[in-house]
Amino acid sequence: MRAGPYYQSLILHNNAGPLGTAASLHAALAIPNVTLLEAPWANREAETDVCWPYPEVVDGYALPLEGPGLGIEADEASDDEELAASKPFVPSLQPRLNGLDGSVRDF
Repeated sequence: MRAGPYYQSLILHNNAGPLGTAASLHAALAIPNVTLLEAPWANREAETDVCWPYPEVVDGYALPLEGPGLGIEADEASDDEELAASKPFVPSLQPRLNGLDGSVRDF
C-alpha cells in the first residue's frame, strides 16, 4: 500500500551521521509526501571528523548538499582510515517489533 494516494505524510528516520543524513535528505527530496526529516543535528553545531557536512537548514528547510554524489566529503588521508576504523558501528538492542501472531507492532 502506498501512502500518497491516501494523503498520508511521511516522516523519514535518519541515523544522524552526515552520510546517512545526506542519503535521507536525497530520499526526502525525491518523495512528494515527505513532510519531515528527523534531524537531531539541526540548530546546533554538529561536527564530525570522518565525513562532512551536514545540510544547512534555512527557515526550517534542509537545503540539498552541493557537489557530486550525495554531496559529502571525506578526507582520504591515511590517518582517516584509522580514524574511521576507531569508530565502528555498534548495534544497539532494539525492541522486538513482531507480535507472537506475526503482526508488526510499534514500540
